[in-house]
Amino acid sequence: MPLRLKAARAPRWQSSNQVCGRKRGFRLGPDRFSALPGYGVEASFEGTHILAGSKRLMSERKVDTTESDNKVDELALQGKTIMYIAVNGRNAGILAVADTIREGSAGAVAKMKEMGLEVIMITGDSLQTANHIAAEAGIEKVVAGVLPGIRPGNQKNHRQRKECYHGWRRNQ
Repeated sequence: MPLRLKAARAPRWQSSNQVCGRKRGFRLGPDRFSALPGYGVEASFEGTHILAGSKRLMSERKVDTTESDNKVDELALQGKTIMYIAVNGRNAGILAVADTIREGSAGAVAKMKEMGLEVIMITGDSLQTANHIAAEAGIEKVVAGVLPGIRPGNQKNHRQRKECYHGWRRNQ
């Protein structure tokens, strides 16, 4: 991989590539970067337009993901969260990451059920991915494919019905 790309992708704590890249005059950050909550990210770097995110984002931006779609269902059934990658408006592949529940989540869910609470998982992940993770935690009811701005309304509505949520974060 060319040093210019190694330096640009290196995390801040991996500074040797970045220091070397700066000494050679490489610009290391994107020209433009936008987080698209619930969809993914968009960036441009030296004239290259990059999208990374959900199928919904790719559909909205008219990116044909047919080449990658056959592998997506298989990975989602394994509990993987899928991010489609597009470069200059063309499908470049997928990236699959695994969500893991926090240690003790299954026990906490079991205790909440013992208290008579209904536990519901609300997530932006696909239904296949959500079902896999929910099964690990002992959660039967899943609401999947929910955008961030929509979740608070769902949570408030369910709280009024005396239901409870147990969340976890994505390991990075």
